[in-house]
Amino acid sequence: MLEKEILTSVARRFAAGDLGAVAEVGGWRALDVDEQAMLRRILRDMSAEETPRPLGAENGDILFTWVAVPTGDHAALLDELRLTCAVPATQDLGLGVRGSGAVYLTPHRDGWTLICGHAISIEPAESAPGELERLSLRFGAAHWYGSDYGCDGWAIAENGKLLRLCVFGDALEQDTFIGEPHRAEVDATLTGYADIDDDDDGRPRCGPAAVAAFGSIDPTAVGPNTRVDGHGLIAVQDPGSAPLGVFPI
Repeated sequence: MLEKEILTSVARRFAAGDLGAVAEVGGWRALDVDEQAMLRRILRDMSAEETPRPLGAENGDILFTWVAVPTGDHAALLDELRLTCAVPATQDLGLGVRGSGAVYLTPHRDGWTLICGHAISIEPAESAPGELERLSLRFGAAHWYGSDYGCDGWAIAENGKLLRLCVFGDALEQDTFIGEPHRAEVDATLTGYADIDDDDDGRPRCGPAAVAAFGSIDPTAVGPNTRVDGHGLIAVQDPGSAPLGVFPI
């Protein structure tokens, strides 16, 4: 059995975003049951004890998509999203693997879990609700936010129904607006953008992070005063697409 000092060193490197750390000791499959349990426990403690910090720039700049769900039940989220091979993860590890076949679930922060790196269907199909609506049906609400070069947007579903979809930007051929402005969108506009004249194009004056601040939790404003429960996780939907050596596959 590997000594605890070796596993602790591996865990620290892995938690800091070194995706090859576990592979250097043979990978998860080379570890016996007790070694895997110890590695998980160390990673879980590291995640639970880290000081919350923004997932993006504190000035509101953020260049990725995320989903916010008002639950701390990670097991239920993994089930609903059909994710598997879950491993406790710090924020550095989570953000390091998102978008490479892996998904990062943050700790439960101020009542919300953020899901990063999961491609989610926003608009409902004619014959079935979209994934965002299904999430909201199970957990009461589900919010999608996104920002990329030349494109911003948000979608808000509650109790199984899509209430608002707003996607706009110069990178798009056409803006999309469904439903009336959500109360979070209205509050964000009145609070931070009331002194800015309306644009002639009719687009919202606020961005996704500002809407998230009033509707769920702003990932760019997370900090030491953020209430945190539990720890983060990384998981995959398709084990075949997962980064090598990162998951117990």
